[in-house]
Amino acid sequence: MDLNKITSEILAAPGGGTVRMSGSDIPLPGHGYYVGNGLQGLVCPVGMVSRPVVLSALIWLSTLPEEPRFVGWWTDGDRFYIEPSDWTSNYNHAVQMAAERGELAFFDIARQADIRMEQPAA
Repeated sequence: MDLNKITSEILAAPGGGTVRMSGSDIPLPGHGYYVGNGLQGLVCPVGMVSRPVVLSALIWLSTLPEEPRFVGWWTDGDRFYIEPSDWTSNYNHAVQMAAERGELAFFDIARQADIRMEQPAA
């Protein structure tokens, strides 16, 4: 795995994207859903995003007992996120995984759009 290459991909598209953690050239899925795997990745102010910050987050993710297959990143307002992700082809499975993991949203690959989870009433 070439963490420098993955870091460069993330910095080249700061608005968001997904890569294989292995850095493999195998194409990413063209359909289905990416769901955060429930582990906290990196959350930082957009203004702090830099090569050392992103590379440090990827190094940490690579040390997990079960290295994530995918890593997604995005910005939401003034926050930048990097998170390990799983893939599923099934919408209902994606909803179930996101709910069980407490995710606020998951990503629809074909539509290139977030699907927000309904939040419980206060």
